Amino acid sequence: MRIERDDFRALTFGAVQIEQTPDGVRFHRFSKEEESWLARKESYEIRSRSGSGIMLDFETDAKRIRFHAAFRPGSSRKWAFFDFDCDGVLSAHGGSPDIHDRPECDFEVELDGASHRCTLHFPQLACAVLKDFELEGATFVNPRTHRRRFLFYGDSITQGYDAIYPELTYTALLASEFDAEMRNAAIGGATFPPELVRLAPAGAPKPDLIISAYGTNDWSKCTGEDFTRQARDFFTALNEVYPGVPVAALQPIWRKDCEGITAAGRFEDARRIVTEAAACHLLARVIPGDGLVPHRPEFFADGKVHPGDLGFSFYARNLIREIRRCFPVFAD
Repeated sequence: MRIERDDFRALTFGAVQIEQTPDGVRFHRFSKEEESWLARKESYEIRSRSGSGIMLDFETDAKRIRFHAAFRPGSSRKWAFFDFDCDGVLSAHGGSPDIHDRPECDFEVELDGASHRCTLHFPQLACAVLKDFELEGATFVNPRTHRRRFLFYGDSITQGYDAIYPELTYTALLASEFDAEMRNAAIGGATFPPELVRLAPAGAPKPDLIISAYGTNDWSKCTGEDFTRQARDFFTALNEVYPGVPVAALQPIWRKDCEGITAAGRFEDARRIVTEAAACHLLARVIPGDGLVPHRPEFFADGKVHPGDLGFSFYARNLIREIRRCFPVFAD
């Protein structure tokens, strides 16, 4: 069974657009209007191409799944990997350790022809274009349904820097725990972007929870005045665009240089600004950032800012606990 662009529409989660290109099928996590706004800054435009949060999730009785992927930059990182789960268990991990040296890959998974839930997590730090997607021996393919929808806004950490396994980003672990399809609207390097919220795709399904995770770039790049203004405008925009949707407002997590002082003040000032800005939204609950990831460089892939796979596992575990505490509706 060959899967074409129109077939992907039912099987894909986390993509706003699915485009047929000469090289294959490309999946966009932003709308054309959002992409146009992000394109005003080159680094944002590149990072908007990544497949963060995009996945294929379906049930099939295929005997083999195979496809060809071509990689394009989607971040400042060079690697691109897919994760494939069979019935919730990681069964395959493949791609390219350096998309500049190896810009393509062939991905293949052997199955047994019985009915299985199959989940393919896209690279969160690169753009992957798929070609010749085959479910060999399949007599059916049915999209999965999810109990909830999550929407993530954030910076590089929420985009997935610097996990090697895309399913080990904190966003993917969170979505899996709560059986939620997710849309990841995070962009590496971003500060609070009220404009991006106001460009949300018209007619998009209403999320059950919005997770906001900004502040570390605002602290390092902005004045305290600009930080405060943008953060307040961001939460006001969420209230306007997504009325009635609860928001988990994450304070920035520990970073190695957090004892420093910037134009925005001390790091505790950054957490205070996030807390005070979130008060603009009646349904926002602040999640303390200090206890999400251990304050040890070895939990960070770069030793200072971006968690690695291990750091993300702590991030997700602690955030799951906090969401259940703050939002009783997600306690089950």
